[in-house]
Amino acid sequence: MDATTPCDPAADECGMEYCRLASCGDSMGECVERPLSCDGVLDPVCGCDGRTYTSACEAAGSGVSVDHTGTCDSTADTGVMDAGSDAGDAST
Repeated sequence: MDATTPCDPAADECGMEYCRLASCGDSMGECVERPLSCDGVLDPVCGCDGRTYTSACEAAGSGVSVDHTGTCDSTADTGVMDAGSDAGDAST
């Protein structure tokens, strides 16, 4: 692959690509292509936006860098992995 272009995640300077960060909160990243499709494998990751994605590929397709593997702890989560949650269960 060719050399990547450095980018500022606060600026929209990558065109159709996205600014991938090595770590959330970094002041600089690199412009990389968004995947056109993903394989559908369920391997959840937490994005730098605090949302859970079904895979790193899905996060990249949304233009979001990965914070860590597994689901997010935040209530800003998409609920992808929480569909079976019993938080609304009123029986006590």
